Amino acid sequence: MWQIRRMAVYVSQVTGVPLPPLMRRRFSLGLQNRLNVYDAIRKATGTSVVVDSSKAYLQGVGLYQCQPDRTRLVLIVRDGRAVFYSGLKRGFGRSNSLDAWRNYYRHALPLLRRRVRPEHVMTVRYEDLAADPVTQIRAICAFAGLAYEDSMLDWSNKQHHIVSGNNMRFGANARIRPDIKWRSELTEGDQAFFEKHAGSLNRQLGYE
Repeated sequence: MWQIRRMAVYVSQVTGVPLPPLMRRRFSLGLQNRLNVYDAIRKATGTSVVVDSSKAYLQGVGLYQCQPDRTRLVLIVRDGRAVFYSGLKRGFGRSNSLDAWRNYYRHALPLLRRRVRPEHVMTVRYEDLAADPVTQIRAICAFAGLAYEDSMLDWSNKQHHIVSGNNMRFGANARIRPDIKWRSELTEGDQAFFEKHAGSLNRQLGYE
């Protein structure tokens, strides 16, 4: 049932066709509850900015529509061939290794273009962030209207409250390392499969 509701919300956002009243109320209530949580976090911590790293594009666009003047979206992208290789390495088949990445961006990109002002969304490449985190974090801060501080890169020495995420957050070494093994490990057959099914999408994200 939740998948049907999610698809209905997506279709409504892309086409502009209103949701049925009950579904619209439920979606709006969910967004307001999250905004209330953000306000509670700000009040409890004394901070003025809350970062939501949940990566749910429907939720992100919905929150933006609720408070466009207070909300900025950062879209983190990664070369699809790296994601594809990661799935293959874990034993998934070609289609399963590609589907989640492909479906996410095939849905997210048109929604962002339609519902978010271009100056309110920023695209950041994982590869650029890993290669030069200082430059990228400075750019993100400028985009969000925040002052950059060198301590932002020393996140391992600060207290965090994160439900899930990369295991590196538990380690003492905070260095970000690019993972580009796919360049030498993907077979010609795997690369041909990726190009056929997702090459054009990958180029939309800025990868050749």
